[in-house]
Amino acid sequence: MRAKGELKKISVIPQIILLCVLAVLLLMVFFPLIMTLIKSVKTPTQDTYKPFELTFPFCWENYSIAWLYVSPLISNSLFIAIMDTIGSLILASVTAYGFTRFKFPGREIIFMAIISLMMIPGSLTMIPKYIMIRDFGLINKYFGVILPGMIAGLPFRLLLLRTFFNGVPNDLFEAAEIDGANHLHQFFHIMIPMCIPILATICMNNFLQSWNELLWPRLILLDENLQTIPIGLASFTQNYQTITGGTMGAPLAGYIIVSIPLVILFAFTSKQFVRGLTSGAFKM
Repeated sequence: MRAKGELKKISVIPQIILLCVLAVLLLMVFFPLIMTLIKSVKTPTQDTYKPFELTFPFCWENYSIAWLYVSPLISNSLFIAIMDTIGSLILASVTAYGFTRFKFPGREIIFMAIISLMMIPGSLTMIPKYIMIRDFGLINKYFGVILPGMIAGLPFRLLLLRTFFNGVPNDLFEAAEIDGANHLHQFFHIMIPMCIPILATICMNNFLQSWNELLWPRLILLDENLQTIPIGLASFTQNYQTITGGTMGAPLAGYIIVSIPLVILFAFTSKQFVRGLTSGAFKM
């Protein structure tokens, strides 16, 4: 009986250690978010004297100030992120379908050449890409940001989608061909419905990346009326800190506001997002 009790104690110790490690990791993850929420409702005086505590009354004026500044930027970011996401999904899915369903000379070589582009750092192609956008007259144009964004992530999206597309049974396409369905019907009525989870995953990742992109839109969108949220919030944060002596109440409120669309998007696509990740683990 003692031996069994000792074994139980020994088996419990690793679980306790694991729970402690997970608790520390969760604290590290959620602490910045909690502090952002707390500081977003502080006045400059409250933030100076009690920076890590809840202070009353809450300063909801920070959200009013932040909304006045970020509301014109939300429409710009939404347009760019939505167009980038839609264009990326269409381009990647059509390309992946072509590499999956059509046989042509050099197919695997071309596919591997496209995939190898993932190994090239984006910083190496930034100057040539900027020159090309400038020569096309797309400086200060939304599509100067959208088109490069659609192309930049194509290799990775193509790799994921082709892997999933290869997992769709050929019997479905053979039956569709017997019924007279062309490739367009096969693509929209068989391939796309079968791969909705991975498409939702790519959609979520692409929207998040486009929404948070800072460097490239800052190079292309010089007009203040065209700037996206990351650019506007960066300048707003700098100016607000200069005026208030280093406090961050209103800028942090702005970060909370612009995070709401991402939370809503994830709420609607979370099930498909998780299914896409878990099914990808089996298909890969």
